[in-house]
Amino acid sequence: IVTTSGCASQPYSFNDTIHLPWARFMPDKSDGCVPLTVTFSDSSRSNAPREPIVNWLWDYDDGSPLNSMNNKGPHSHTFTTPGTYSVTLTITNSSGCKDTSHVIVIKAGEQRVLDFTASDLDVCLGETVLLTNTTANKTDIDGWNYSSDGEFLSHCFQDDDISVVFDDSVGLQSITLMADYNG
Repeated sequence: IVTTSGCASQPYSFNDTIHLPWARFMPDKSDGCVPLTVTFSDSSRSNAPREPIVNWLWDYDDGSPLNSMNNKGPHSHTFTTPGTYSVTLTITNSSGCKDTSHVIVIKAGEQRVLDFTASDLDVCLGETVLLTNTTANKTDIDGWNYSSDGEFLSHCFQDDDISVVFDDSVGLQSITLMADYNG
């Protein structure tokens, strides 16, 4: 550049690096029974201090309004209906650049009433007992497991009946049926 008086200026160049924001977060738990309160901790990044994050938009995928915040502090959300939820976080920095996190899946279940019967409650060592799962609501159960005081019991979750031979333990045996359902 040359001025009208004949002076020349030195060329000026400016290099800048664009640092895109990076949305990321972690829940303190990913499954449990409703009401399920989850605390989310943000670890998002931006080009601080020049382009700090100015907005955090949380989508809990449960029909609740999107939650817009202006701070990164940990916060909690309560899932009140059983289901599987895909939670995301979208951040915006001071330059208007946005990023959306990967999905974090939260599984909220409900306590179920489980029940089973035993073919015989009084057996001798080595005899077989048939356990029959009589749970009324088996919808969305991910797995079943029988356990006892002294015997190792296993179970295939598709079958309602399991035959158990009590050959390692004598005396009163307590048997428990457990189910996996969204936590």
